[in-house]
Amino acid sequence: MANSLIAHRSSFTLGFVPILLFIVSSSCSSDRTTSAEDMTAVSLQAATTADASASNAAEVARIQAYLDSRYTTKDILHSFVTKAGQTIDCIDFFAQPGAKALAARGTPVTQIPSPPPLPRGVPSSEAIPDFAFNGEPDPNGQARTCSGNSVPLVRITVAEILAAGGLDAYLAAQTRRVPPDTNERTPGYAHVREQFNAGTNPQIYYGESTLSVDAPAISIYPINPSFVGSHSLSQVWTFSGTARYPDSACTPPNSSCTQTVEAGVTSLYSSAPYPSFFVYSTNDGYGEAATPRYCPPPPVGCPNDGWMAYLGGSVANNTNIYSYNSPGFTWTQSDLRIIVESYNSNWWIYTAGSWIGYFPGSYFTGTFPQYATSFQAGAEVYDAQAANTGQWLVPMGTGIDANAGLGQAAYQHDLYGCNLGPSCSTSFTPLGGSRNQYNYSTSTPGAPNWVNYFFFGTLAQPGSYTQTCNQCTQKSSYLPYSYDPNAFDARLECECLGANGREDSTLSLPCTTGINNYNGQLACSGPTQPGGSYTQSCVSCSWNSKFLTCYCNNGQGSSQWSTLGLPCDNNTAIGNMNGTLNCPTRPSPPGGSYGSSCRYCSWTSSSMQCECSNGTNWMTTSVALPCAAGVTNTNGQLTCNGSPAQPSGSYTGSCRNCTWTSNSQSSSLKCQCQAAGGIWVFASVHIPCPSTISNSSGRLQCD
Repeated sequence: MANSLIAHRSSFTLGFVPILLFIVSSSCSSDRTTSAEDMTAVSLQAATTADASASNAAEVARIQAYLDSRYTTKDILHSFVTKAGQTIDCIDFFAQPGAKALAARGTPVTQIPSPPPLPRGVPSSEAIPDFAFNGEPDPNGQARTCSGNSVPLVRITVAEILAAGGLDAYLAAQTRRVPPDTNERTPGYAHVREQFNAGTNPQIYYGESTLSVDAPAISIYPINPSFVGSHSLSQVWTFSGTARYPDSACTPPNSSCTQTVEAGVTSLYSSAPYPSFFVYSTNDGYGEAATPRYCPPPPVGCPNDGWMAYLGGSVANNTNIYSYNSPGFTWTQSDLRIIVESYNSNWWIYTAGSWIGYFPGSYFTGTFPQYATSFQAGAEVYDAQAANTGQWLVPMGTGIDANAGLGQAAYQHDLYGCNLGPSCSTSFTPLGGSRNQYNYSTSTPGAPNWVNYFFFGTLAQPGSYTQTCNQCTQKSSYLPYSYDPNAFDARLECECLGANGREDSTLSLPCTTGINNYNGQLACSGPTQPGGSYTQSCVSCSWNSKFLTCYCNNGQGSSQWSTLGLPCDNNTAIGNMNGTLNCPTRPSPPGGSYGSSCRYCSWTSSSMQCECSNGTNWMTTSVALPCAAGVTNTNGQLTCNGSPAQPSGSYTGSCRNCTWTSNSQSSSLKCQCQAAGGIWVFASVHIPCPSTISNSSGRLQCD
């Protein structure tokens, strides 16, 4: 029965390759090796995967042996499929990889311990997130829960490891992270975080942080070597010892090395479209990161195999969190509380409404089974390309600026740290962004019921665009179904000021020459900002090869927007005349009443162009100069002496941005009009028209 269940459930497995935690690399039963369903479960072309497995039977056998060393069919008591499509196997508690690894080291777990009571201030019951295992039936009618003496583990398949490049590449991709370091001495890592102030003799037994379940748009498939290992995450850390990397002083190993217990939510390179929950620890000062090496052969495994999933845990390590928050959309997932507590010499982790597991005290050394010396909460980024090239592309948090605040930027709140004893505190010291590419805010307004909080934000790409663009978001993804190592797609999206107001703009990254805003559109490099004395009294400037727009002081205690046509006559420098940009060699702006209802005006000796209001919309319009009678705004159009008026007709209901002229040389009406399929096209018609004007499928015509 178990064998048939496994073959059936394989069809629901996503191609998810964990990066931060070796313990959940689990599978079972050799009858899944050549399953056609298994081979189609990953996000690769089926033919490519089939060819790879058929041509390398020895590699498939190696992978299967590795997976069988984790757990086998007889260890599975129940299985179900999550809402995100992952298969969860409920494994006998003592058969889980962490228990077997500890037994192999001579420190077996002989009984299932009892979890801690909830600390003070934690609700005894709370809403369980919709990604947690609450017992509801999956599509096959199987209850989404592990009962009895079983614990949940995410199933990993042969096909997924093949998709990662084989067993060696899969194991190598289990990149060990490093502890937050003041100087960020490890290339490619960046952190923003807060630290609990525990006094001169810190003995911390409990720490808590509630964090946004954030999902930056990063999905970097491991076929691209430039980004293997890249990730962005929110997490909590407890530390014992000195956070030092590389830990050259750790002789013999574990003598004074950093030991940690960690938990959080991560988005990482993967074919899975969702962020994942993870737990992690180290008892060797992150020694594997200092000297890259593969884990020992099974059944010993990696040191992180000390993790013990617990009975009735509401979430498994690396479980996809399918309902998540992202900038620009309604946040659908409630915040996730994470508690890390030392209890009866074990470090327990609580989240999603229950205690989900622990690290046995026997896994650590010194005093760490009883207490830690530091507690921190915050965000981490590892950008593999930045480690090699210095070009940072992986976003932090939701990928949006920290100052965007609640509902946009990622955050953590309600941080608690407790010493040994009854004393708990909410006093944390912001450590800020140790990489200036990422921003961080403790002053941006949060929710009124939060005790404390901080936001962490986007990667600040260099350039002058920051003066005139806001709501910037950085997104990164690896283009699917591509073996091109350059198919990584990173882009910056902003709302930028242009001559016609604020406009949405997107720019592909990286940009090594600096990003600028050219009339509402992001651009990499481009024309340099025009020079002139205006820079002393004008701010928030944007420019392109045709226009310069600035917010200029008018000398009367206020400022106004002004636009000037480029370049200046004879390339002279630009000045500010009472709030209006001007070229000194050009004539003064023409007189008239247009200034009260027109904006963004620029002129030469022969014409002037403005954006003028017709009472409802802003219209781009121009008029010939000189105009001795004075320039006026007539229904959204610049006129000399008040004429002509806008031609009438039904076209006004399906056309926009209309301009018209009426003189002896050329008389015409020009608009953007809707054509078939709803697209907008440019159209024009000669005027005057003996009757009214209409729009016929994108063509202006006289009725």
